[in-house]
Amino acid sequence: MFPRHLQSLRAFSRQSSSRHHNYMRAAQLSFQELHDMFVSAPIGVFISTPEGRILSANQALADILGYDSPQSLVDSVVSIAEQIYAHPRDREEFRRLLDVHDQVTNFEKQMLRRDRSVVWVCINARTVRDENQNIVHYQGFIADITQRRQAEKRLEKRERQYRELFETAPVGIFQTTPEGDLISVNQEYARLLGYASPVQMMSLVSDIGAQLYLNPDERIKYREILDQQGYVNNFETRLKRRDGEIIWVSMNTRVKQSPDHGVIYDGFLTDITGRKQSQQALVQARDQAEAASLAKSEFLANMSHEIRTPINGIMGLMQLLQKTSLDSEQQEYVDLSIVSAGRLNRLLTDILDLSRVEAGKMTIHEEKLSTKELQDSVADLFRITAREKAVSLQFTVDPALPEEVAGDPVRVRQILFNLVGNALKYTEQGRVSLDMSPLPPVRDEGLRILFTVSDSGIGIPDDKLGELFKPFVQVDGSRTRQYQGAGLGLSIVSRLVHLMGGNLSLASLPGQGTEVYVVLPFRLPEADAGQGHEQTGESPEPETRLRVLLAEDDPTNQFAVKKMLEALGHEVSCVSNGRQVLDLLKDQEFDCLIMDIQMPVMDGDEATRRIRTQEAGDRTPDMGDQNTEPPLSAFSLKAADYSRIPIIALTAHAMDGDRERFLKAGMTGYLSKPVRMEDLKKVIQKCTEQPD
Repeated sequence: MFPRHLQSLRAFSRQSSSRHHNYMRAAQLSFQELHDMFVSAPIGVFISTPEGRILSANQALADILGYDSPQSLVDSVVSIAEQIYAHPRDREEFRRLLDVHDQVTNFEKQMLRRDRSVVWVCINARTVRDENQNIVHYQGFIADITQRRQAEKRLEKRERQYRELFETAPVGIFQTTPEGDLISVNQEYARLLGYASPVQMMSLVSDIGAQLYLNPDERIKYREILDQQGYVNNFETRLKRRDGEIIWVSMNTRVKQSPDHGVIYDGFLTDITGRKQSQQALVQARDQAEAASLAKSEFLANMSHEIRTPINGIMGLMQLLQKTSLDSEQQEYVDLSIVSAGRLNRLLTDILDLSRVEAGKMTIHEEKLSTKELQDSVADLFRITAREKAVSLQFTVDPALPEEVAGDPVRVRQILFNLVGNALKYTEQGRVSLDMSPLPPVRDEGLRILFTVSDSGIGIPDDKLGELFKPFVQVDGSRTRQYQGAGLGLSIVSRLVHLMGGNLSLASLPGQGTEVYVVLPFRLPEADAGQGHEQTGESPEPETRLRVLLAEDDPTNQFAVKKMLEALGHEVSCVSNGRQVLDLLKDQEFDCLIMDIQMPVMDGDEATRRIRTQEAGDRTPDMGDQNTEPPLSAFSLKAADYSRIPIIALTAHAMDGDRERFLKAGMTGYLSKPVRMEDLKKVIQKCTEQPD
């Protein structure tokens, strides 16, 4: 047994030995952990001397610098400045910073890998000193930041490019606050608004709405659109330059969220002043063209009216003279006068038609057209001329051609009249023929008709064929030419054919004759719902003597038409204006009213309107004030019967659309001056016949 104190000492010794063992084991574990962390750290860890040797490194650093192992790195590098740094002076800067501050933070430089490739690294290091404050070594961490630096470089390049684009863009670029403060603008934006630079503009402009907008309300409207939909495209407004000049601009803007300014407007501004001026010039040119076209139309309408009125007087009187006893010489004079007046009238019609076609105002009206009546109308018009020239006028209609088609009979007759008339004019002997035959339709609808006008006349030289369809061009344009004419007929034919969707061709041999081929499209008319009251043959002679009221202000025309009406067996009363028509209708009864349109005091349109309004029920005037004279349109009960009186327009207004306008205004029939007695007779019979 040990003495008690020795036992206590032995026990203390065992306890002390146990504590020392535990401490050493803990130290060993701590060192092992640190070593493991050092070896396996994801970034490079190093210990190096100030002179440039690597004392220790981990695998991550070896990987960064391209070595197989830390030991290979330590053994291979004898001068960090020369072997590791891409620029040795960077190593000297690194040492200087550590000498002064004892540490370096985020020291970013380029290093060389073992294969001499360059890698960007970030170094964080500190100095380790001994008890005498002498530097023992450096400890630190190195991270590979090559990818980050490359990304930053790419970002810097893009930012530089964007900045260059921003500064040199040919359109204004801007950022503003909704309240109207400028955040940034480019050079073009400043230039457009008259400022030397963006800096100058931003220093002088503090309220966009008040300082830049010609109408500040436009800025409010601009903000409202952006607030509602978050963007605006092609917002056009007027802005004020610094020198006071007004410019038109177009803006494209979107709303963005900025970390520095909150909600901002980011957009582009383009100067559209030139475009606006061009548009305004086009509008002015259009207005001037429309005004010129209107003036031309008014001139042509007035010219037509002023020329047709005296022609009507001449032809009317000549027709009346034909009905008297004349010797052969006098009859020849009268016939020649009527032919000359007819030529003048056709020339006027050709000029007006050419003008309408050129102005795009010629319209095509579709209605039933009888192929037999078409042939008869051509034969009736040219039979006498052909007989006088001893030229055979021949017609051939293919039996397969329908009796009726739907088309514009007026324009078809005009085409054929011009072609057959032309053929007769240039044919001194032989024949002129008109052939009509069907062709298959192009789109399985309706049909096409081929009209062939051929003659045995003088023919057309090849060098004239290309010019033949131009206005005022003739085969022989000399002053010694044999054939008369203005050279409008074929030009009008060509334009009408194309307007109707057809086509035209011509073949000719000088001295042998000419053939003209016209193909026009037609539709087959719809079947009639009932028998109707169609008349065949000539209209019967009137069985009653009509009481006719004639309204005509021109004395010669009034006299001529009155005599023609009387020659047709009617009783005629004459007035000179529309007011006199209304006055006379109050006291006398009439069966028919023949009304000129252009008259003094009250024209034919207004007189017709006042008569027809009684048909709508406006027959009783307001007699609230018994002392007030009733208005002119307030007829007596007896006069109210005239609301349905046949009214025939007999007018020199013969422009395209005039007939439709007058019929729409309430007139029953229409005749253009100059009028033939036969046409006057037919229209009166048609307008006064009683329905079955």
